[in-house]
Amino acid sequence: MGRDNFPTLRRLINNVNRFNSAFRGQSYENVVTALNRYYSQRAGFTFNPATPITTAALHNEIRANSRITSGLFEADMMLTMAQLNQIISNRRRRKVTSDLGKRWTTTIAYRFGDTDGTWQNTIRAALRLYQTNTCIRFWENGNAGDFLIFNKGDGCYSGVGKLGGQQEISLGSGCETLGIAAHEIGHSLGLYHEQSRPERDTYIRVNFQNIASGYTGSFDKRSPALSQSLGIPYDYGSVMHYAINSFSKSFGSDTITPLRSQFSYTIGNRVEPAFYDYKAVNLMYCSRSCGASLPCQNEGYTNPSTCNSFGVFK
Repeated sequence: MGRDNFPTLRRLINNVNRFNSAFRGQSYENVVTALNRYYSQRAGFTFNPATPITTAALHNEIRANSRITSGLFEADMMLTMAQLNQIISNRRRRKVTSDLGKRWTTTIAYRFGDTDGTWQNTIRAALRLYQTNTCIRFWENGNAGDFLIFNKGDGCYSGVGKLGGQQEISLGSGCETLGIAAHEIGHSLGLYHEQSRPERDTYIRVNFQNIASGYTGSFDKRSPALSQSLGIPYDYGSVMHYAINSFSKSFGSDTITPLRSQFSYTIGNRVEPAFYDYKAVNLMYCSRSCGASLPCQNEGYTNPSTCNSFGVFK
């Protein structure tokens, strides 16, 4: 089917091309075509981008993205062709982006593409969470060659790591919550989805029989030999984890089952980043922020935002 049969998907492609320097000269449509081909290979049949997924019980980015899911990796990740090729061939390490060239400096400029004050304040609040718990600082309307632009696009999506130049984070209708904003900002800093970690089968069971037709590729895990988790344990409570019913083919058919049942109501957190989300960002960006480290126990660490307090579980 041509993209023009899916007007929302066409708008996604046009917006990505317009608002992201990384796709100037190489249309995002090439990525969508390659992604759909990958889904077909993983499913064993021709992927239909019109395949419905059940979103009634979801309260996250997948619900907001129901009409553009086929144009994004794992529902909300806007990848470059190089990133997609690396992931498909299992050369990309998963938990964080491992290529230092894809990371930002610790001061990141950003702008707003919409004047809605309430929407802007939600985004500012999400940025403050990272500022309070990491060494990252966000500079509103900062004059920098590489910067984030927050838009009200068709759904919630972000690039992964620094793509270069102007880089979009879309927080459109259904995305205007603190937790979803924090999730997409996490992607822009280099965080991938938690359930794609290579050791995930020790912690969750993926119920492939309950996944909507053609979307098994959204539940791939990475090779252990190519994984870089920074020594951070698997986290059911990560703001980057899928919910139990993500990509479900029908209401009540869970696609993910925690092997420790007490975490059934923990995964899919879209309230705010968890302790280990912040720790991952700090290990990526902030190892030199403090002259000396405090004596921490139980996997705690010196909070690089202040250098005189601990990063602690909440």
